[in-house]
Amino acid sequence: MGAAADEYWHLISTSKKDMDALIKRLLVPSKDFLQAGGILLGRGVMEMSLAAFVSFFFYRDGAALLRFLNLAMERTVGAHAANILGIINNTVRGVMYGLLGTGLAQGIVATIGFAIAGVPAALLLGVATALLSLIPIGPR
Repeated sequence: MGAAADEYWHLISTSKKDMDALIKRLLVPSKDFLQAGGILLGRGVMEMSLAAFVSFFFYRDGAALLRFLNLAMERTVGAHAANILGIINNTVRGVMYGLLGTGLAQGIVATIGFAIAGVPAALLLGVATALLSLIPIGPR
C-alpha cells in the first residue's frame, strides 16, 4: 500500500496535468456542496426576514386586526362566531401542546437511551434532541 501511495504521490507532484485533474476532481464536489449550502442559507435568511416583516405588522396592528376579524366572523356566521373562534383557539392550542409534548417526550427517551449507551453529556444531548425536534426539517 505504501509503495503504491508513494508512486501515486510522485506521479502527481511531478505532473502539472495530473495535479490539475486531481484538484478539479476534489474541488467540483466541494464547490457544489458550498453552493447548495449558500442557496439554502440565503433562502432561510429571506424566509426569516419575511416572517419578521409580517410579524412586525401583526404586532403593531394586532388590536385592529383582531377587531376586524371579530366583525368579519360575526357578519359571516352570525351568533356562532364566538363558538367557532373558541374551536379555532382550542385547535391551535392543542396542536402547539402536542408539538411541545412530543419534543419533550423525544428528549426524555433520547436522554435515557444516551445514558444507557454510556454517552457522555447525555442530559445535554437529550435537551438538544428535544429542542431540535421542534424544527421542521424535511422535504416540502
